[in-house]
Amino acid sequence: MRVLEMEKEAERALFKSVVAGGGKCIKMDPTYNAGIPDRLVLLPGGVVVWVELKRRIGGKISPLQNLWRRELKQLGHSVVYLRGVKEVNDWVAKNDL
Repeated sequence: MRVLEMEKEAERALFKSVVAGGGKCIKMDPTYNAGIPDRLVLLPGGVVVWVELKRRIGGKISPLQNLWRRELKQLGHSVVYLRGVKEVNDWVAKNDL
């Protein structure tokens, strides 16, 4: 794995795995909701997960992203932060995709 892995690579890995597992991986548009997680993942069985992706090294979570995380969790939603392709692959394996 390259040292400077880009966020796009993690996003691509997540998308491919979710779709291969029968789910949907919706890219969120932050135009009117700054800080909203990058992806809304819809898995078989009614499982909904908000996913914020960051590059493996140097990707920082902003205060606004943390605010979204807290608010979504208060509403009972699942929110995960994944750093790089390895964390994406680990999360995919953990969720049997």
